[in-house]
Amino acid sequence: MAHRGDGETLAKRAKAAPDPIVLTSPWSGKKSEVPPHVLAGTCRKVSEFERLNRLGEGTYGVVCKSSSKKRAAPEIVAVITVAATVAAAAS
Repeated sequence: MAHRGDGETLAKRAKAAPDPIVLTSPWSGKKSEVPPHVLAGTCRKVSEFERLNRLGEGTYGVVCKSSSKKRAAPEIVAVITVAATVAAAAS
């Protein structure tokens, strides 16, 4: 296993928490840190949402306004359904 000069292994460093990502608003100059759960990249299943209406269609697919089914206070989100031709080209 590879080591740094101080004896810490690279594998141990990789498991350590990454440096926080801080975003700055171009309008107010206010800085805010991106929460770790956002960086995890988790996606929820489409079946967890109820489609309310169609917002638009573009090159990559269809965007619909949807509401979560499983939450106590429903949240409104945009659900993007990727076109089959785009998905096939990506694989």
